[in-house]
Amino acid sequence: MKQINAFIIGMALVLAVQTSHAQHASGAEFGIKAGVQMSDIAVSGLDLGFNLLDPQMTPGITAGLYAEVPMGQGWYFAPEFNYTQKGFKVYEGINVDVFGANVPIGAEAITKLHYLEAPLALKYKFGNGAVNGYLKAGPTVGYALSGTVITRINSFLDFDIARIPIDLQGSMYNALEVGGLAGVGFEVRSGSGKFFADLTYQHGFTDLINEPVVDIRVKNQAVGLGVGYALNF
Repeated sequence: MKQINAFIIGMALVLAVQTSHAQHASGAEFGIKAGVQMSDIAVSGLDLGFNLLDPQMTPGITAGLYAEVPMGQGWYFAPEFNYTQKGFKVYEGINVDVFGANVPIGAEAITKLHYLEAPLALKYKFGNGAVNGYLKAGPTVGYALSGTVITRINSFLDFDIARIPIDLQGSMYNALEVGGLAGVGFEVRSGSGKFFADLTYQHGFTDLINEPVVDIRVKNQAVGLGVGYALNF
């Protein structure tokens, strides 16, 4: 709990400082943003000669607050504060012959993680002012609030077997995540505000699993599509 409070307070201070600067900067913008993303994990360091874990992407949502502060020469600082879902799934299946027809039967385990996250991107814009494209990149800091593993049977009908909570406060997991992002997008001015959309790739730098005995490194990664609206102040 102390780590959660420290993270929230730290992110609030960062956004408060940037907001204070933004209020004195010409062209500062504030808005909201939401989107969907596909995420999984990158696994490395464990070499058994075969794939013990073959993670697949799973969908999630993201939503939060957005700000943009001009820095000059086409550069902007664009912090966000979001709720975001990450995770992955593992699937195993076979085909069973039923009266001469192949019937797929499978089982999957879906891991869902719920984060508070602060992307702190630098953005470079190019365009005619009314319609602009942009590139962005920067660090991200997130904290996992909760997680669940959902076990499911797949056949003619899908049904859940169990929902198992993940103890993210235990010694096996790292709830705090530091990562990076890179993306491309565009914006369209509309009156005193703008609509924007972007495609972003994120990759965690810190390990999700804290395992000192086995040499395994597990990091979150995601590709997301976001849309939003911001007002100029």
